[in-house]
Amino acid sequence: MLTINGKPVPGTKDVNIGNVYFSPDGKRYAVLCFTGSAYFMIIDGKKGQEYQFIHKPTFSPDSSKMVYNAKSGSLEFVVVEGEESDGYTSIALQPVFGGGSKHIGFIGRRGEENIAVVDGKAVGKWSAAKTPNLLSFSPDGSHYTYLYDKFLYLDGVAQSGIEVGAFDSSPNVQSFGFLFSPDSKHILIRGSLIADKASPVGLLLDGKYFASLTFGGASHPMFTPDSQHLLWASPRRTAGKDDRENAVLFVDGKAAVQYEKWDQLYKLPGNWELSDGVLTYVAISGGAIKRF
Repeated sequence: MLTINGKPVPGTKDVNIGNVYFSPDGKRYAVLCFTGSAYFMIIDGKKGQEYQFIHKPTFSPDSSKMVYNAKSGSLEFVVVEGEESDGYTSIALQPVFGGGSKHIGFIGRRGEENIAVVDGKAVGKWSAAKTPNLLSFSPDGSHYTYLYDKFLYLDGVAQSGIEVGAFDSSPNVQSFGFLFSPDSKHILIRGSLIADKASPVGLLLDGKYFASLTFGGASHPMFTPDSQHLLWASPRRTAGKDDRENAVLFVDGKAAVQYEKWDQLYKLPGNWELSDGVLTYVAISGGAIKRF
């Protein structure tokens, strides 16, 4: 039997305890239990429905919702606070939260279709021949996006004029090549304009060509907290005896600072920090490690 603070949890006697999950605020708990033939969750002392299998239980960031995947027969469900979604052959992309905890989205697969689901409603359907990628929300939850076959879908509408590429080594952003501004009003995409075959891969801001990446990729793109400025870094190969590869920090599309070597030190997650309008990071300059 499971006890919490020395008190027995009803329903946990003579069952296997898989794990215990606490909400971020510490006020709620959930217990994954197994009887030998079925799985079930006990959430805040209340037993849920039994399933063949349950996985990925998680509380929402604001602790208001316990969400998990469950399998029954040939179908899989996303269960939110005990309420099942429609049944799917499989859950192609796991549930994600948007706007803090206001919204929940996932992608389910049913037969020959992939179905994007936001807040319990199907918002997009397409062939299951190719796997969708990266369902996500804008910071305030007012927009949702997913990627399919190199196209970005914004609020269910394909941005068909833009073929999306990947950012280079960018732990701060979605690796598939797009980034919302903090105020959710702008979206940056790394890609190319299909109609203009001569245009090189570049950065597009709100669907318009913003900057070329002629000199290399784009790493660590970020908006300033007020959403008014855009920064990224790019390798720039320079002619020299050792053909050394330098890097350049771009601010609003203009080269601002150049330093030496496209180095692993620079690419480390957490190296860049933007606070109170000041960007700090570690890089190599003059043969020495320096903080910029």
